[in-house]
Amino acid sequence: MVKKTDKEKESEKRQEILIAKAIGQAIRYYRQEKDMSQSDVCAVSNLERNVFQRYDAGKVSSPKVGNLIKIAKALEITPGEIINKAHEMLQANPKFNS
Repeated sequence: MVKKTDKEKESEKRQEILIAKAIGQAIRYYRQEKDMSQSDVCAVSNLERNVFQRYDAGKVSSPKVGNLIKIAKALEITPGEIINKAHEMLQANPKFNS
């Protein structure tokens, strides 16, 4: 097994942060498009407010699939739509590929 350099580890960490932010931006985009508050999404998804706030703020670096499904259902979209929107946002971000 090849050990990663500190620079490679740092680059991976930066990418994880950018991915988390993009997922949060995508969730927020759909939430605002549906004219829903964070409280609305929490009520429908049965997620605790502090958990959802972390997703919405893009602070969950390893999102749980189950939570993404709950959020997507609350927003009446598919989890794939969240991922696709996040991907679009990442493609528009030149920092992601650096």
